[in-house]
Amino acid sequence: MYSIAVATKKGGAGKSTLIAHLATALAELGERPLILDCDTAISSLYIWGKAGRAGVAEPEILKADAETIEGQLKAAAERALRWVFIDVPAGGGDLVARAASLAHLVLIPVRASSFDLAATKQTIDMLKRTVDDTEPIELACRTALGKAAIVLNGIPANPSRRWRADIESALGQCGAGGLDIVGALGERAAYRTSLERGRGVAEEGRSKPAIDEIHALLRKIKARAAARAEALRRMAVSS
Repeated sequence: MYSIAVATKKGGAGKSTLIAHLATALAELGERPLILDCDTAISSLYIWGKAGRAGVAEPEILKADAETIEGQLKAAAERALRWVFIDVPAGGGDLVARAASLAHLVLIPVRASSFDLAATKQTIDMLKRTVDDTEPIELACRTALGKAAIVLNGIPANPSRRWRADIESALGQCGAGGLDIVGALGERAAYRTSLERGRGVAEEGRSKPAIDEIHALLRKIKARAAARAEALRRMAVSS
């Protein structure tokens, strides 16, 4: 099982949207992803799954909180589920730190604005203070920041080298300069309109550029999961 927490201190960065499109793309490929909706104040993913996707089995969406999340992750592993996404509320707090500590990967969605970049620094600082509690301990990082990566969200069409250089410089100033940028999603109406119709872009199949972006991000995530699985295999062989 590979678990991905999507976290940022700022609301509106696209956490729930990102999870919905990734999970539905995996379901379209025949996987059985699980979404743990920890955003108890809004529960937008849970409501979307129950209302907008009536009759659609995958992805499965469950509510979770600080007291249940660890048990739900263990239950998912026992069910032999391969992919779990954790949607946490904006603003930080114990629940966000706990989810980040337990997940195998922490994705930080970042929009190219001064407000989002400022919030990214707060997210980085929070992750620096969060211990990595993933098991086995031999593969754990010292803090949750060691397993974090950036997803750029709402990027302009045909971004120039100068734009990318400016973004990388701004991320460096936020303390995120050492993190991989594993995905870049354009400012596309398809991400919003497909969700309004109860589907992800890969399910709906109307926007090839959006589908390509989601699949490119999935390939990066799968590569990380495969690297972890290989490390676990080598540990098992050596023991």
